[in-house]
Amino acid sequence: MLNTARALVFLLTLCIGVGVGWALAQGKAGPQPPAPRNLVELERDQALYGELRGLLLEPETLTRVALLSAELSKMGPEDLDSVAAVLESNALGLGQVEAALLVRFWVTYDPEGAAGWATSSRVQVPVRLTVLCALVETWASFDPEAPIPIVDKYLVYPSDLVPPAVLSAFVRGWYASGQPGVLEYLRALEPSKSRSRGLTTYARASLGDVGFDGTAQILLDYPREDYRFRSQLWRYAAPEMLREDREKALAFCSAYCDRFEGAFVRVRLSREWMNEPDVVPLEVMEWLSAAPAGQERDFAVQQALEIWSIDDRESLADWGLELVQAPVEPWLYPGLAIVAAAVAYEDPYQAIELVQQVKPESARNQALARIGTFFIRNDPEEAEVWLTTAGLPSSVVARIRQDSVESPASVEMPVEVPAKPAPSSVGVRPGLRAIRPNSS
Repeated sequence: MLNTARALVFLLTLCIGVGVGWALAQGKAGPQPPAPRNLVELERDQALYGELRGLLLEPETLTRVALLSAELSKMGPEDLDSVAAVLESNALGLGQVEAALLVRFWVTYDPEGAAGWATSSRVQVPVRLTVLCALVETWASFDPEAPIPIVDKYLVYPSDLVPPAVLSAFVRGWYASGQPGVLEYLRALEPSKSRSRGLTTYARASLGDVGFDGTAQILLDYPREDYRFRSQLWRYAAPEMLREDREKALAFCSAYCDRFEGAFVRVRLSREWMNEPDVVPLEVMEWLSAAPAGQERDFAVQQALEIWSIDDRESLADWGLELVQAPVEPWLYPGLAIVAAAVAYEDPYQAIELVQQVKPESARNQALARIGTFFIRNDPEEAEVWLTTAGLPSSVVARIRQDSVESPASVEMPVEVPAKPAPSSVGVRPGLRAIRPNSS
């Protein structure tokens, strides 16, 4: 009888000791859920911990993530200790996606505990930003105001990457909660790259939720009295709307871009359009040519042509060669120097001919200097003949000589500069044609 009593006391002491040791180990990680109450629960947690670590060793990424997601979907708050232990141990195979899944589970049942770990230095650097974004997005999805202190803290973090990423995740979560106030929160922030990203994220969330028409109505319904923020909201929503439905986005701009809040929306739309993989650049040019004359259209034309020049200079040069013998319409004047610069790679003399149509004279001289600098770097002898016989203003000649000396030599192979053709020998090419990027 005495031996039986002693055995029971020993077993009870062992259970208490193991439980206290586990609690102390977890206490080092900040606020945690209560420690397991008995040996059965401890053994279960240890088994689950081992199972989770085993899943992370699956070598195939998609399979690993699928297995982990399936396991987490079957778990509940009683399994928090195992999840926290996997994160704390920086288990092998714990990448950004895996860490985000585990943190989302943790914050669902214990947001304060998850926040204590996710914002600490114990998080490994490779997954730190991913973990932080998973924390604020998931938390905001059921309690939008709770993570605001954390978000505000990281908005002033000295990084170009962290503040926009954290705010974007926060906006996604807040929008998903269905609770009002996210636009009011963004409005209260100082204008910054982070707020711009937040507005873009809001537009994307809205398009996914209520579609193009619903998002357009939100833009139109936002109070006009708050015209500055209304304008910024429009400006950052426009590219996302174009991705969703180009035809509707262009029609929306045609109807409303001439309002105050539509300022520079046309610029952002044309820039986004030029960056689309299936863009036909001349369709963008045609759309811009119909826009009201003014600074915004001039800037939009320049931006679109710069993108075209970077993405497919050859097709821009082809179009420019077609323009040499045809009068250029005024809407293209602001970007004609960009077109001429592309033509210069194919035929500097034709580029010089085209640039004669640039207006005003100051812009024309600037374009001549740009082309002349390219010319003299790639064919110094021929360019020297041109400089001494073309009757250029002395200021332009001086600038070309200075730029060709100060700028590094062209890294491109020298082009073969054809002899300057007589005016009558230059045939008029066919009319303007739609040129796709990388066309031959």
